[in-house]
Amino acid sequence: MKIRGFELVSTFTDENLLPKRETAHAAGYDLKVAERTVIAPGEIVLVPTGVKAYMQPTEVLYLYDRSSNPRKKGLVLINSVGVIDGDYYGNPGNEGHIFAQMKNITDQEVVLEVGERVVQAVFAPFYHLCSCVKDQLTIFMWIYFWALYSVPLTYLSVILLIPYCLDYCSFIVSLEVE
Repeated sequence: MKIRGFELVSTFTDENLLPKRETAHAAGYDLKVAERTVIAPGEIVLVPTGVKAYMQPTEVLYLYDRSSNPRKKGLVLINSVGVIDGDYYGNPGNEGHIFAQMKNITDQEVVLEVGERVVQAVFAPFYHLCSCVKDQLTIFMWIYFWALYSVPLTYLSVILLIPYCLDYCSFIVSLEVE
């Protein structure tokens, strides 16, 4: 069973494009340029990495700019943080090919060569707030407790969960006393 990782998209065969962590304590995997890319001054370009990522249903892959990009190359990851959802993997439009959206912030052309490290990718968990969406149906659950003077009152609002939705939901009950 695959847990999380990277694969080449079908149009690329160079195994050197597969991301790896450069040091033992690195949080991120370095994604590389898959095709020579020229970026004109002020231009924003989607830079192909040649890879796609698979992960668990409760994980996401974040793309972060390399700290050296602005200083050394005059490039920035224009959307600040790229978000790659798990269901992007294998999508019919492009197989889940990951692109880095880079902007040239210099007044000169920037050339990225194949194999240059361009962004860092970090897998991370994410959490849902007690709701689930399945077939355009959103289900929520609220539980409120009040104490007015010395008379305890309880208000409970529950929409019953449909059984097929249970594997998508987890519940958190918090109690506030004022």
